[in-house]
Amino acid sequence: MTEIKVKVIYGKDIRRWHYPTKDRYNDLLAFVEKSFKLGSNAYYLQFEDEELDKLTISNPTDFDDAFSCAEQEQRMSLKIFVVKGSIENAQKVLSNGFVCVQHVKKRDLKRKLVEFC
Repeated sequence: MTEIKVKVIYGKDIRRWHYPTKDRYNDLLAFVEKSFKLGSNAYYLQFEDEELDKLTISNPTDFDDAFSCAEQEQRMSLKIFVVKGSIENAQKVLSNGFVCVQHVKKRDLKRKLVEFC
């Protein structure tokens, strides 16, 4: 099987990450912080699954799931999105029961409405 390319995307800045065979998650965090000059609590990571949902990567298991998803779908690359802000702010629920969603494109808003259940 061909090695999957990993693209790390922060805004319009896209960089290719050459991952190691071990400790990929921690190496990814170090790459993001160094490449984009971000502190460890200033961002979180996401990837798109087969249904185009953006799933959060917050630990090595999440990263392995993202990588496996790309492999199973035989993608040429895994795109990891760097989202500015803390994961805690992304999870805040508004008083009306809706989830506060940051950095969402208009097309995504038209496609989905995210509610707290």
